[in-house]
Amino acid sequence: MKILIITHYFPPMNSIASLRPYSWAKYWSRAGHDVTVLTTKKNNSCSNLNLENNGFDIIRSNFKFINNLRSSGKVIGENKKNISYRSLTFLKNKLKRISYKTGCFLWDCRIPNIFHFWVNDAVEKIKYSNKTFDVAVSTFAPYATFDIGYKLKSMGIVKKLVLDYRDLWLDSHMFKGIFPFQIYEKKLEKKYISEANIVVTVSKPLSSILQNKYPDARVETIENGFDNEDIENISPEPYWNDDKIRIVYTGSIYPGKRDPSPLFKAINGLKTRKNYNFLLKKLEILFVGGSCKNIEELAFKYGIHEHVKYGGFLPREDALRMQRDAHVLLFLEFEAPGVDGILTGKLFEYLASGTEIWGVGVTEKSSSGHLIKEAGAGKLFGKNCDLIEKSILELLVSELKPKLKVNKKVINRYDREMLAERLIHLVQ
Repeated sequence: MKILIITHYFPPMNSIASLRPYSWAKYWSRAGHDVTVLTTKKNNSCSNLNLENNGFDIIRSNFKFINNLRSSGKVIGENKKNISYRSLTFLKNKLKRISYKTGCFLWDCRIPNIFHFWVNDAVEKIKYSNKTFDVAVSTFAPYATFDIGYKLKSMGIVKKLVLDYRDLWLDSHMFKGIFPFQIYEKKLEKKYISEANIVVTVSKPLSSILQNKYPDARVETIENGFDNEDIENISPEPYWNDDKIRIVYTGSIYPGKRDPSPLFKAINGLKTRKNYNFLLKKLEILFVGGSCKNIEELAFKYGIHEHVKYGGFLPREDALRMQRDAHVLLFLEFEAPGVDGILTGKLFEYLASGTEIWGVGVTEKSSSGHLIKEAGAGKLFGKNCDLIEKSILELLVSELKPKLKVNKKVINRYDREMLAERLIHLVQ
């Protein structure tokens, strides 16, 4: 088949969201399909995810509005004392705050957002390539991917359209959008889904939400997963060469949503018990990734700042090695209505690492908690600080990485190659 994948997130953009469409391109092309990826041009600040792009074509279309904005920003920025620079900085910071709360403007989830300015150039790129496709797979977010796929199908360039929801749009657990654009978004989503041959989400609860909203749609579940080849190809050398006991978190922290406070409170509880102070000297809680700015503040609040480190945004191979070599991996539940259906890509990397997962804020009632338990991959604490404190003490006393007896049949269900095969089978 001739397949077009429409996605903003794609290597070299270093994001967990890039791995889902990349795995499709990788394994579908290996299976003999003619694969083309339509994506945005990336800037250098986030472009260090260097994966092989063999066997498929990539069309990187311009993001004209953003490029023009960056250029004007550079010119204005040459004189940081001028009014234009201060005004632009004020506007940018204001938009960032609004974007974080609503998912609009500079974010990619809700309308209005900057990705609107990608659509026309992307459609033109495909139109003048003189290519036609048996199927297009548009993966959200941003909504622009759905719009591009819809327009290409309307033009007859694409025969079938698959809409992939990594996260929900109107029913987002994070971003509620703003009025009156919510009304417009509702009409758009209904229009796009009416033209889709298949709608895909990453979990059964999310699929149920969309199926109930759109009973005539064909809604399927293709989960996130892990790529065995990524695990096999990382360096076998230990990431650290010291005697620290490390609990590692890789990913983003959203204040009030993913909250490590129960863990921090448990460590504080041990710290106040003088008999255990000497054990805590070896403990390090390491956070790696983006959006972790409030961690230091939270660590000071609980009086454990000497044990908490922030490693910044690192290459993916470093993150994978950290996951493999940590004593324990910290997984934080996303606390919001509708969270039961959230199965992040990061969780599947954790499952494949062989390292015990500690679910803080996590219970078996959520999809993530159920999966950790079913796979035999770790402990679920909810917000029980006493249980967390007990487990930390056991870890510090033993000084050994906990041994796992995982259910490999459960974990292997989420191999990226198999998931890619499942999706292409649904399309065929």
